Amino acid sequence: MMAASARPTFARPARMGPQHRRQLADHLLALDLEDRARRFMVGASDAYIERYVSGIDFDAGFVLGAFEAGQLRGVAHAASVQERSGSVLEVGLSVARASRRRGVGRELLRACLARARQSAVGHVVVLYRPDNQAMAATALSLGATPRHDDGDVRAEFAVPARTSAAGP
Repeated sequence: MMAASARPTFARPARMGPQHRRQLADHLLALDLEDRARRFMVGASDAYIERYVSGIDFDAGFVLGAFEAGQLRGVAHAASVQERSGSVLEVGLSVARASRRRGVGRELLRACLARARQSAVGHVVVLYRPDNQAMAATALSLGATPRHDDGDVRAEFAVPARTSAAGP
């Protein structure tokens, strides 16, 4: 746990684009099998990760990266998903093992929620395995409502649209 006065040493989450595909792939490929299963909800092979990264549509969603000393330490990929209730923003997070327990995942998710609020997306969801205690704690600390969904957990965030004090 970080001390109250400790500050994260990573840079504020930054938007990533197609030019970052190799860094994204390298970050995800560095995850061990357990971490890959936590991130993708399946045992993701190297080929699966390469296909996933090459298929990211940077125009239909967004990818945020947390960098430390020029190294990509955490990633949040937010993609619009159509559900029966309408469109939601689904967020997947991963943090390099050496950078965990330092607020990286929390800041990435907080930045995703802020972007959702700015773009008037009403709901954000994060899916995670019940044994992922770090993701559960992060989601709850940011106001998620967890729901069990086919053996996994679905953290739901209601994201009120940003209001302007200046009016229309």
